[in-house]
Amino acid sequence: MASNSDSLYNVLTKIIHHPEIVLKKEYLYTNTVLILIKDTVNIADVTYYFPEKRFRVNRLADEFVAKNGEILEHFFQETATEELNYHDVWITTSAVQQQGAYLLELSYE
Repeated sequence: MASNSDSLYNVLTKIIHHPEIVLKKEYLYTNTVLILIKDTVNIADVTYYFPEKRFRVNRLADEFVAKNGEILEHFFQETATEELNYHDVWITTSAVQQQGAYLLELSYE
């Protein structure tokens, strides 16, 4: 099921506007950005989008991608891909209790 979540939009926006919440960014693959943020950040539906001991994977709905292209493009520019564009965006989320963090990984396909 494709996601059109306001919660995910708000988290991505917070990361851009409040870089102090970012604990780590990693670029393990050319088409992804993995971000750990402080788990003290207030997030709506946090237990749904950031479950403990499991991953939640969402394909962002075409409407979400079209409406929020500027935000998604910001993170796409941080990838090491040589591609000029993408068709789909996937977001993987989880709670990482040992690190006091929430994990987000954006994958551009």
